[in-house]
Amino acid sequence: MSDTTTIRVSTEIQSEISRIAALQGVSSGELLGQAWREFLETHRAELASDLEQAAEILRGGTTEDLANFLSRDVPERAKRAAEATRS
Repeated sequence: MSDTTTIRVSTEIQSEISRIAALQGVSSGELLGQAWREFLETHRAELASDLEQAAEILRGGTTEDLANFLSRDVPERAKRAAEATRS
């Protein structure tokens, strides 16, 4: 078995993970590992594109360009976070 570490998630999410893992007959860690690998596979092209864009900015852009690129989805993330607290 490979090394492990502890991650922190909300109690609500931990409860959901535990229930789904039990239904599938796997541990919470195994379920999270499977989900992470699936996420990477599904979003590989998008992640690679983002990294390449950031690299291009680092090679020829300004600090402001990089800050704008990295903060491009902050309003959407803030909206999702606010909606999650209301649920």
